[in-house]
Amino acid sequence: MVTVTYRPDKHELKLKGHALAGDIGHDPVCAAVSMCFYNIVAMLRQYPPEAWKKAPEFAAADSKGVSFVRCAPKPEYETWIDHDFLYALVGFEQLQGNFPEAVCLRVMQH
Repeated sequence: MVTVTYRPDKHELKLKGHALAGDIGHDPVCAAVSMCFYNIVAMLRQYPPEAWKKAPEFAAADSKGVSFVRCAPKPEYETWIDHDFLYALVGFEQLQGNFPEAVCLRVMQH
């Protein structure tokens, strides 16, 4: 199962695991999860340097199968960036609804 964890207070999204809906490298659910992840990374890269207190950091799956993206936007950009994360979360939520045995979305509050 892929566990997607979002921490809105930290602007951090973390993915861990594998959907196991197909062979590794040929798993359509993992491909969809990856697309949502790479979409948020690409969206955050579109902002100018002055948008950040701390620029976005991201890593694709490491040896433990963990991917993450986190950032620290300046207040005047925070609403836009929150919207970008919500856009990605809608995709993860749809995947969880359609493939509950393969995707788990957790939104952590403070």
